[in-house]
Amino acid sequence: MRSRAGTTRRKAVLFVTHEHSTGNASYRYRSAYQAEALELLGVTCDVTRFGDPELPGLLAGYECIVLHRFPKRDAARLLRRARTLGRTVLSNTDDLVFDPAVTADIEAIVDMSEDWRGSWAESFRATIAACTGGAIVATEPLAHEARRHTSPVAVLPNVAGEDLVRLSERARRTRPADGRAGVAVGYLSGSLTHRRDFAEASGGLLRALEAHPEARLVVVGPLDLDGRFDSLGPRVERVPRRPWEALPDLLAQLDVNLAPLADNPFSESKSCVKYVEAALVGVPTVASPRADFARVIEHGRNGLLADTESEWLGAISSLVEDADRRNALGEAAYADAHARHTTRAHAAALAEAWASLAGPQLEQPLSIDWLVAGSAPDHGLERIEALASGLATRGHSSRLVLGEPTVPADVRIATDAASAYALAAQDDVLFRLRLVLDPLQTGFELPLRHVCLDPDVSRRVCELARRPVDTLAPGSEAAGLEELLLRACFLRLTERPRRTGVDWRGLGSRLAASRRLLARRRD
Repeated sequence: MRSRAGTTRRKAVLFVTHEHSTGNASYRYRSAYQAEALELLGVTCDVTRFGDPELPGLLAGYECIVLHRFPKRDAARLLRRARTLGRTVLSNTDDLVFDPAVTADIEAIVDMSEDWRGSWAESFRATIAACTGGAIVATEPLAHEARRHTSPVAVLPNVAGEDLVRLSERARRTRPADGRAGVAVGYLSGSLTHRRDFAEASGGLLRALEAHPEARLVVVGPLDLDGRFDSLGPRVERVPRRPWEALPDLLAQLDVNLAPLADNPFSESKSCVKYVEAALVGVPTVASPRADFARVIEHGRNGLLADTESEWLGAISSLVEDADRRNALGEAAYADAHARHTTRAHAAALAEAWASLAGPQLEQPLSIDWLVAGSAPDHGLERIEALASGLATRGHSSRLVLGEPTVPADVRIATDAASAYALAAQDDVLFRLRLVLDPLQTGFELPLRHVCLDPDVSRRVCELARRPVDTLAPGSEAAGLEELLLRACFLRLTERPRRTGVDWRGLGSRLAASRRLLARRRD
């Protein structure tokens, strides 16, 4: 996923974050990783922060603007600009910060006056209501609350990006072998505002540590421990807060990861990132059964859930006592994280969620560029021509492009490896697809959505790309491709560029002429 480019032509989505949270966790999960997952679907995206002096001018280069945790005061100017341009604007929320009734449960602001907390929450709620395109949220409880103020609302869970996956894999390979002295039970806190959460587990945790002298507690970050833990002496290890890049190495030194959450509406809306981050290094998690943790943890298979003091005592003790069980749960969590909770694994579900946000613009015909390299082989040209002609007869504007495209497009479709590499670098298009006719080609790592005409080719490309691909049913490829595009291309160009129709007959002869021209230039 690329950072915001120096130029903004006609891309699909701009994520703008207002949040400056500790360790950039909110920025990464709600903006950077969401954009990364969309790019794997061929959606052109960028990410920036509020405070970028160029931000108001950037909006014209995107069809959809996503505002993450914006108070109304700072969102107002952007909303006015987007409305003038006719752009779609969505709100993006990962915490229940927009309900005045629950602000007393938010430890970071609990010391503020009730009037201040109410105004603070009302400001976020006003932004959600003003974003007429709807909202994206991290969890189902958040979706339930957001639907009181806007529609549509889509749940886009927090998933791990490629950078975190790479760092976690490296850390996992360096995990200490079983048999080292002691069992490390860990809790990672980003700030002092996790005292209520930790209190959920503290009673059972202390009893487990007292009953098992071989266990020690590792606390990362500035959590205030109550005086009861003083009796453990050196068995409590304090680690200062570290940059997020050090998180996988810290987790890999643990045997058990704790993820307690207080039992209140604010915590009920929290996401399961503590489970995902530990799972990526193969460490099992004991978590409170709040909604998102209950969604991902199957108790006894890939983690443990605990709610009462006795349940925390039993869960922690069982893992301290049984290394085989720790390893089994950790391996199951690792497999689950890679199967469901990374940007690559989540791509297919993400596509459906974004399609659910699409509005009436889906009725507009698409402007489609077909990219064919001048050196393209004759194999498959008839199939390309049939697909393009089929879309043209259905009212979509199809153009054959043998060189560099000159006007923006809703979607471009590469038809070989050479045009795929060229397409991956083009910014004046909303959606980028690749029609795969030959699985022996290269470039399947590119941020393009892959479409195949043969199930065997699809299986091979899926293995190479490490993400789902689309397959068109034999005998109705053009209709199937149209259905796919209408679902996948959830935005349209607001301003329709002037395009000329293309006669697709004689595609092969025109490609042959292009090859002869290229050969003369080389000579």
